Amino acid sequence: AFERSTRVVSTSPLVVRAASAVGPQGPHMMYGPSGRKDFVLVDTLCRIEKIRKLPSWTATPTPLTSSPAYRVEAIPGKGLGLVASRDIGYGEAILKELPTILVADSVAQTLSDKDMECVLSQAVAGLSPSSKSAVEAQASCHPDLPRLIGTLITNTFGRRLDEIGRAHV
Repeated sequence: AFERSTRVVSTSPLVVRAASAVGPQGPHMMYGPSGRKDFVLVDTLCRIEKIRKLPSWTATPTPLTSSPAYRVEAIPGKGLGLVASRDIGYGEAILKELPTILVADSVAQTLSDKDMECVLSQAVAGLSPSSKSAVEAQASCHPDLPRLIGTLITNTFGRRLDEIGRAHV
């Protein structure tokens, strides 16, 4: 039987055990960093415990300091697009943001589509209203898959968690 409730494991940062058919060793969700609810990591509790100890987990992301390198414009026959608003230097970062939802491969590969959709629904429900709206507004190019799984596949780049831990978290 698939249980529908979640359980708070920690409040600083907020770590919640997802309701899952795989039980207490299954997926957990960690929101943050720094108490923000605009990001959620879905992984095993063991890995979440390691990630939450990283110094970069509690750091506030640094904003880009230069003037915007692009603007959004209507492109005839194409819709909206990004157009350079100034010269962009080689290797210059023009956009920097953390993912809203990050799901570990080890979790994604062990859950059925039904369970994964339920875990994603729980993860999204815990986000801030603006982040939740942003996720819900994303398109899915996979009508054959449950909505949130299709949305995640459509709008993500594959990255290994250990790479993200070093570079971004």
